[in-house]
Formats: sequence, C-alpha cells, structure tokens
Amino acid sequence: MDLYMPMLAKQGDAEILDRKTLIGYIFEPKLDGTRVIIYKDKEDVQVFNRKNEDLMAKYPELLDLAAFIKTKSCVLDGELVILNNLGMPDPKLLQQREQLEPSGKTYAKSKKQPATIFVFDIIEKDGVSLKNEPLNKRKVALKNVITEGPNLMLCPYTMHGKDLWKQIKDQKMEGMIAKELNSKYLPGERNWAWLKIKNFSTIDTAVVGVISNTKAKGKFESLLLAVYDKGTESFKYIGQSPLDFDPKDKTLIIKNIKRLMTDESPLSDEKDDGTFIINFNSKNPEENRHLKVSWLRPEMIAEIKSKEVSISGSNGIQDAKTLRLRFDKDVKECVLE
Repeated sequence: MDLYMPMLAKQGDAEILDRKTLIGYIFEPKLDGTRVIIYKDKEDVQVFNRKNEDLMAKYPELLDLAAFIKTKSCVLDGELVILNNLGMPDPKLLQQREQLEPSGKTYAKSKKQPATIFVFDIIEKDGVSLKNEPLNKRKVALKNVITEGPNLMLCPYTMHGKDLWKQIKDQKMEGMIAKELNSKYLPGERNWAWLKIKNFSTIDTAVVGVISNTKAKGKFESLLLAVYDKGTESFKYIGQSPLDFDPKDKTLIIKNIKRLMTDESPLSDEKDDGTFIINFNSKNPEENRHLKVSWLRPEMIAEIKSKEVSISGSNGIQDAKTLRLRFDKDVKECVLE
C-alpha cells in the first residue's frame, strides 16, 4: 500500500476575503486536531498521521469506520479531533489522548472522550486516483461514499467566506481554509491553491529542553522551544513557554520529558551548559544561578500562541503560551513560514 503525505496550505490573511479573485473558492473551518489519511480496503481500515504512524491502537473507537464508508476501497484526507461538551474541537483533550500508550486507559478514554474524524477530501476510489480531478468533483465523490456516524463526519464548507469568518471569530475557533474549486490534490506539497487564514497567530515549535529550579526541588518551570532552519539543517532557539498545564496533563507531560532527556544539546549553536538559554530574555538575572537546563531529544512539538516570533536578534518569542503538545508530525516541519 502506497502511503500519502497530505496536501498542505500556504499562509493567507483575512484581508484576502475582500478580494474579488476569491470567486471560485470554498471555505472550511480549520479544525484544531491531528491531520490523518484514512485507507480503506474492503473491511479493513487504517488511519495514519503525518509521521505515517498507524493510530488504530490509540483510537480503538475507529475500528468500525469501514461500515460508514460506502466503497470497496479508498483513500481519504481529514482531521481527527476530540469534541468537548459543547461539540467543539478541544486541543487539550486531544493532547491527553495523544500521550496515552495503548492500554486499558486508552479504551476507557475512547468511551469517555471519543475521537471524531472530519473528512474533507478523497484521493483514491476503488483503485482509481482522483488527485488530478478538480476539488469540486472530489467533493461530490466524497459525499457519495460517506455515511456520517459517531466517529466520522463530512467537514462542512461554504462559498461564503465572510460569513464563515464571522462564525470563526464569534466562536474563537482557530481559523479557516480557503480552497480553489478547480485545484488538484498535490500530496506532500504546500500550495497556494489552499490558504490557511488564522484567527490568532500560532506556530509549531520543537521542544528541545526544559528549565528547572533548584530552589524548588528541581521543579520543571518552562519548556525550551526551537524552530528548524532548513538552510543550516539545524534547530534555532527562539525562547521559552511556561509549563502551566493542568495537573492531569502535567503528569503525562513530565513522563514524556523524562523519557526524552539527553546529555547532548539539540541546538547546533548552543553550549551544553545552557548558559545562553538561561540568560535569554531573563527578567530576573539574580535568580539565574538557581536555574538548570536539561536537554531533550527533539521529538515533542509545542503549538504556541505568541505576540512575536523571531530567530534573529534577541527578541525570540514574546509572551508565549502553549496551546497543546503534539506528537503527530515530524519536528523538522516546525519552521517559520
């Protein structure tokens, strides 16, 4: 079976909604979840994330998906989310599910906080590639093969971008995606035919270390964040984000931190003692002697919200807040667009 990488969107801006050139586009809500590719072959279904990891053991509630896909075989593109009590995608609940290893707890969570996949594209149907078909025809084909169920839904879309944008703003959702109706599906490519329009600025960063405080019995205080520089093929430090998660989440996060600890710095331009890191954006230099840097293998991703992001000068990220930790894509995708 050939595995597909999903087509990705370029960064857009809400101002483009006023352009007449956006005639011939559809608009979908940008769901705060895990991008997945679904493969169906007869009664067998597999769900893979962007790292091509099979998610079926983590999400056993998806084992019945085949019953809701009315074709012998197909490849679908969608977003896996965990809905909260208000029916909205909740990144914190998804973070809890992503960190769980397959176990009895996984099954319990699948009943209490089940995953839902919102599908928005079809790449193959019954062995025939649909990549070169225009999006409007793929949408028709997708609707014809999906029967919505508790864990599988069609992603809603509209021709009226401004109306959707108002709903996005009112509900404080992440944003939306504008897609050309005649666009082909380009696996693994970030293309201008699809534009992501964010309601607030976020960036995915690689977690490369933690800072602990010796005065507080080694308590972890903040995550050390970096982005990947494709030019130098190395990680560049951009700042810190407080480790201020709920106690339930924090227990799992600390478990992952300890699992990823290493003596070697992932930063090509940083000394292993972390002196520069501790002094970077320090608000209380006198307290620095109580701080300690511990390096982590760059496998964990922090999605952060920040006023400013830079890898030049000394600004780095300003007033960063971690929205969630994620493990569903390669850390080398953590780049500044």
